[in-house]
Formats: sequence, C-alpha cells, structure tokens
Amino acid sequence: MRFSTHMLLSSLVAILSLKAISIEQSLGFIIGIFIGTIAPDIDLITSKVGRLLQHPARVFQTIFKHRGLTHSIYIPLAVFLATLTNAPTWSGFGFGFFLGYLAHLFLDGFTKSGIRLLWPFVRIKGCIATGSFEERLLAILLIIACIAALLA
Repeated sequence: MRFSTHMLLSSLVAILSLKAISIEQSLGFIIGIFIGTIAPDIDLITSKVGRLLQHPARVFQTIFKHRGLTHSIYIPLAVFLATLTNAPTWSGFGFGFFLGYLAHLFLDGFTKSGIRLLWPFVRIKGCIATGSFEERLLAILLIIACIAALLA
C-alpha cells in the first residue's frame, strides 16, 4: 500500500482511540501511531522513511528484503513491551507505535506481495495491487470514515 493509505488508516485508528487514551498519554500516542505507521518500510530505500533515513534503510534492505522482518509482529511487540512503564508519555508512545505498526501490517496483508506476520514463516497475501484502483477506492472510504469519526 502507499504511504497515504497507511496514513489514512492510522488517522482513523488515532481518531477512534483518542477517546480511550488519557490526556497524559495522548501526545506520545499520536507521535507513536504515526511513527509506527511508517516504520515497517524502513527496509525499502525508496519509501518515504527510507529516503529520510537512508543509511539505516540501506542496512535493513541489504540484510532483510522488503516485507521481511520489518513486516512481522516482532518489532511492534518489542517496542510495546519496552515502553510499558509508569511514565504515561512512554506508555502512550508504545501503544500508539504498536497500533500504527499493526495498521500498516494489516493493510499490507491485503496486497499481492503480502506479509510474513511470523517472519520467516507463513505468508499472508491479498489481491490488491499497490497503487491500484482498489487501493484508491479504499483511500476514499478511509477519508469518509475519518470524517464520520470526527463528527461522531
């Protein structure tokens, strides 16, 4: 999926989740969800995050091919567990990062390339091509859902 589609789903998740997050956790949560949304694509030097962090992206792309380790459950789970503290900002960040990362994996699981949620094992694949009409339609539906969630 494209960067914009990932950001739209995470925006929807953020809008729906903020009602359940304490005010002390909200800033960390918002930062975490959007960092978590782009983090899986650190293994692709042509991605937005890959262009921003070229050296780490080159290392990840060399060691793990795109949609390898970074598109599995291990990294978001490790970050979430590492940020479970009494500090609200850090726990909010960890929870946001976890949800943003899972939202990215969820969408990529619907693509033809798929993901390996339990890398390097079983691949989960869908039928949507990145940048296709179906993805653009999904993006429109996510925009509508975001507006509806804001108005609710």
